[in-house]
Amino acid sequence: MAIIEHEDKEVLKKWGMGLESILEHCHFCRKPTPYWHTNTNNPVCQECAKTHRVSELPDYGQRVRAMKRKERANAGINRSREAASG
Repeated sequence: MAIIEHEDKEVLKKWGMGLESILEHCHFCRKPTPYWHTNTNNPVCQECAKTHRVSELPDYGQRVRAMKRKERANAGINRSREAASG
């Protein structure tokens, strides 16, 4: 069973561009859905989340997590350099 989260319309409104009215299509059944599997960054409807495993989803979130790790590492290096030069 895949754990999914609801896409919050209020958060999407803050981003603008009418995103709050856009629904992505479920990875499995292609029905429009406001639900997502966060770690893999895939839209998954509630029904499919009950019957499918996370291992069946492509891991698009892997790239996002790798970028965040790189950003954190770079921020740590920059803080170390500032401390050494200060």
